[in-house]
Amino acid sequence: MPTWNWNPRRTPTARISTWLIALALLASCAVLHPRPRFDNPIPVLQAKPRIAPCLVANKAQTCVTVLQSDWWNLIRSLKAQCLAIGHSERECGVGVVSPD
Repeated sequence: MPTWNWNPRRTPTARISTWLIALALLASCAVLHPRPRFDNPIPVLQAKPRIAPCLVANKAQTCVTVLQSDWWNLIRSLKAQCLAIGHSERECGVGVVSPD
Protein backbone atom coordinates (compact mmCIF):
# COMPACT_ATOMS: atom_id res chain seq x y z
CA MET A 1 0.00 0.00 0.00
CA PRO A 2 1.48 3.41 -0.96
CA THR A 3 2.13 5.97 1.77
CA TRP A 4 0.56 9.42 1.75
CA ASN A 5 3.33 12.03 1.82
CA TRP A 6 1.30 15.22 1.39
CA ASN A 7 2.30 18.00 3.76
CA PRO A 8 0.53 21.42 3.57
CA ARG A 9 3.74 23.15 4.69
CA ARG A 10 5.67 21.75 1.75
CA THR A 11 4.31 24.06 -0.98
CA PRO A 12 2.97 27.62 -0.79
CA THR A 13 0.03 26.70 -3.05
CA ALA A 14 -1.06 23.91 -0.73
CA ARG A 15 -0.71 26.21 2.27
CA ILE A 16 -2.83 28.92 0.64
CA SER A 17 -5.51 26.45 -0.42
CA THR A 18 -5.64 25.02 3.12
CA TRP A 19 -6.18 28.49 4.55
CA LEU A 20 -8.82 29.31 1.92
CA ILE A 21 -10.76 26.16 2.75
CA ALA A 22 -10.57 26.91 6.47
CA LEU A 23 -11.69 30.50 5.87
CA ALA A 24 -14.58 29.37 3.65
CA LEU A 25 -15.76 26.94 6.34
CA LEU A 26 -15.65 29.63 9.01
CA ALA A 27 -17.43 32.18 6.81
CA SER A 28 -20.18 29.72 5.94
CA CYS A 29 -21.01 29.35 9.65
CA ALA A 30 -21.45 33.09 10.18
CA VAL A 31 -24.99 34.41 10.51
CA LEU A 32 -25.45 37.76 8.83
CA HIS A 33 -28.09 40.08 10.24
CA PRO A 34 -29.16 42.92 7.98
CA ARG A 35 -28.88 46.36 9.52
CA PRO A 36 -32.33 47.76 10.29
CA ARG A 37 -33.37 50.79 8.26
CA PHE A 38 -33.72 53.02 11.31
CA ASP A 39 -31.56 56.10 11.40
CA ASN A 40 -32.99 57.91 14.40
CA PRO A 41 -30.11 59.63 16.23
CA ILE A 42 -29.71 59.41 19.98
CA PRO A 43 -31.52 62.36 21.57
CA VAL A 44 -29.33 65.20 22.82
CA LEU A 45 -29.86 66.01 26.49
CA GLN A 46 -31.11 69.54 27.21
CA ALA A 47 -29.72 69.58 30.74
CA LYS A 48 -26.65 67.99 32.28
CA PRO A 49 -27.54 64.93 34.40
CA ARG A 50 -26.71 65.06 38.11
CA ILE A 51 -24.95 62.18 39.82
CA ALA A 52 -25.60 61.84 43.54
CA PRO A 53 -25.63 59.18 46.23
CA CYS A 54 -29.03 57.71 47.11
CA LEU A 55 -30.63 54.80 48.95
CA VAL A 56 -32.28 51.99 46.99
CA ALA A 57 -33.74 49.11 49.02
CA ASN A 58 -31.73 50.35 52.01
CA LYS A 59 -28.48 50.09 50.06
CA ALA A 60 -26.25 53.01 49.15
CA GLN A 61 -26.24 53.49 45.37
CA THR A 62 -25.17 56.12 42.88
CA CYS A 63 -28.18 57.70 41.17
CA VAL A 64 -28.50 59.89 38.10
CA THR A 65 -31.12 62.64 37.90
CA VAL A 66 -32.19 63.58 34.38
CA LEU A 67 -34.57 66.24 33.10
CA GLN A 68 -37.98 64.61 32.64
CA SER A 69 -38.36 65.62 28.98
CA ASP A 70 -34.87 64.18 28.28
CA TRP A 71 -35.93 60.94 29.98
CA TRP A 72 -39.09 60.59 27.87
CA ASN A 73 -37.13 61.34 24.68
CA LEU A 74 -34.62 58.59 25.55
CA ILE A 75 -37.41 56.11 26.32
CA ARG A 76 -39.24 56.92 23.05
CA SER A 77 -36.02 56.56 21.07
CA LEU A 78 -35.15 53.19 22.66
CA LYS A 79 -38.66 51.83 22.08
CA ALA A 80 -38.62 53.00 18.46
CA GLN A 81 -35.26 51.30 17.89
CA CYS A 82 -36.57 48.14 19.57
CA LEU A 83 -39.56 48.06 17.22
CA ALA A 84 -37.36 48.86 14.20
CA ILE A 85 -35.22 45.75 14.72
CA GLY A 86 -38.33 43.58 14.70
CA HIS A 87 -39.34 43.03 18.31
CA SER A 88 -43.00 43.03 19.29
CA GLU A 89 -44.76 45.88 21.09
CA ARG A 90 -44.93 43.70 24.20
CA GLU A 91 -41.17 42.99 24.12
CA CYS A 92 -40.40 46.70 23.63
CA GLY A 93 -42.73 47.80 26.41
CA VAL A 94 -44.86 49.98 24.14
CA GLY A 95 -47.79 51.35 26.13
CA VAL A 96 -46.21 50.49 29.49
CA VAL A 97 -44.69 53.89 30.28
CA SER A 98 -46.14 57.11 28.94
CA PRO A 99 -45.30 60.74 29.72
CA ASP A 100 -48.96 61.64 30.31
